[in-house]
Amino acid sequence: MRYILPFILFLCIKSYGVVTAPQLLRACINFDDSTVTVKWKPPTDACGSFTEYHLYGSENSGPYVLLDKIPNIAISEYPHKLLDQNTNWSYYITVLNLCDGLDSATSSSLTIDVTYPTNIQLDSVSYSIVNQDIIAGWTKNPSIDTRGYEIYDFSSGNGDSIGATNLTRFTISQNPSTRFPIVLATLDSCSLSSLISRPHLPVFLSGTIDTCLREINLTWPLYKGWTIIDSQSLYTSFNNSPYIKDTTVNGSIQGLVFSKFQLGDTFEFYLRSYTSSGTITSSSNKIKFQTRKLEVPTHLYLDYVTVDSDNLKQVVLLSWNSDNLFDIKGFDISRGDNPSTLLYQNSIPKTANAVSYQTYDLTSTPELKSHTYQISAINKCDEIALNSNISSSIFLSLKPTIEHNSYTGWDVGVDSYTLQKESSSTWNLLYTSLTPFGFTDFLDSTGCYRVQATETQNQWNGVAHSWSNKVCLLDKLQAYITTAINPKTENNRFVVKGKGIDHAKSYYQIFNRWGEQIVHRSTQDSWDATYKGEPVPPGTYVYLVILYGVLGETEIQKGTVYVLR
Repeated sequence: MRYILPFILFLCIKSYGVVTAPQLLRACINFDDSTVTVKWKPPTDACGSFTEYHLYGSENSGPYVLLDKIPNIAISEYPHKLLDQNTNWSYYITVLNLCDGLDSATSSSLTIDVTYPTNIQLDSVSYSIVNQDIIAGWTKNPSIDTRGYEIYDFSSGNGDSIGATNLTRFTISQNPSTRFPIVLATLDSCSLSSLISRPHLPVFLSGTIDTCLREINLTWPLYKGWTIIDSQSLYTSFNNSPYIKDTTVNGSIQGLVFSKFQLGDTFEFYLRSYTSSGTITSSSNKIKFQTRKLEVPTHLYLDYVTVDSDNLKQVVLLSWNSDNLFDIKGFDISRGDNPSTLLYQNSIPKTANAVSYQTYDLTSTPELKSHTYQISAINKCDEIALNSNISSSIFLSLKPTIEHNSYTGWDVGVDSYTLQKESSSTWNLLYTSLTPFGFTDFLDSTGCYRVQATETQNQWNGVAHSWSNKVCLLDKLQAYITTAINPKTENNRFVVKGKGIDHAKSYYQIFNRWGEQIVHRSTQDSWDATYKGEPVPPGTYVYLVILYGVLGETEIQKGTVYVLR
């Protein structure tokens, strides 16, 4: 054992005792209080030989003087208060004792560090394509004494610190909506800072979509911080597919119109800016557009096209029904003489929650010819979403024989045609046929007629009717006028009778023997031989009848009427 112990002691002295001087690291000055902090790396002392440090300083290259004795090996820095901040100081440190108990070791000398780190610039500030974090990146500072980097928000122009790192990238914000100018400074081991870099601001991409024009208007401010922007590229992703480079523009462009899509697509964009011949890039935020196809009605059915014969002027009435009108703003009505000549006539706006519609074509002339119609559902983009079936009004002619066109457009066709004649305010059935009429002679059949087409099994409303124009066979003007009135007999009134008289226009006047007018009435009204409620005296009276015929004739008849008592 006596041989082993000295050997172990020898190993301790050679390997683990205080055998070298402390490593003097830096001397950092605080210009606010003129204090220099001298820092060193303490030596190890496995054999317990340490007694104290001696710190020496030299002012303005003068002789070194002992500044202090430091009795604790664990102490690694010392504050030296300068009387004059503008003096130059150098330092070294000596450790006592080494493991031999006698020797000391002295460090190399070190001057106050007043060398600032090299000024560097940010490479880029960019949105992360993965998670949309805003990240700043830069190249490592070439200064040997680089401790780390400080990142600042430059919104105020003063620089508000938002973080520090010893890496060459920093996450500025995890909120894509937070965007502000970024500057960078390098710090050395004495916390000396380089000048801040130029402010950098990433591109913020925004856009609006016009679904009707199928256009997306993309706009952005140019990347801020580079001396020059070489180019900019738009990257797109359709329906969650990988991004591809779509369009490249020069470095001064701040917007473009994108139109390569269809409604129903989902697509995303981001813009990448390039500088230094493409070696440095920055990506904008991503924006997403999710469109849907415009809904189309499941059906648009023209129920009927009919002539309204109850009006003084005959016009065409149209009726149709549809559904699923969410994206429909209204209906266009087209008219022509046949399906190949259809032209737009007018529009009908959509009514909330309505599925059935009717309208009159006030410019139609169904008494002269048949009109053909089609209804178009118009969507919010002024596009035709769906067209209806095409139908034509029935045009009836009676001379020399009854003739009319077929009704077209019903999904199951016409079940029957019915010939009707007007009697007072009702229409009476004359004939029924499965096909249009074409042979019945009407030369001697006075009165007003129309044809009714009927559909009984359509899939939308079940039954539909279409009436033709009303056609009247009329007599020539013939009038029979009373020439004698006897209040005590059946011939007790003055009347105008005949054929072909348009009583709505025709009238008569009666004068007494002194030429005084005592009656002025329509020919459809009679005179009971009274004047102002009293019977007129018997005698001779003069009448004047102004007649208008239904065929356009005009006639004046003058004569006398005798009143007997």
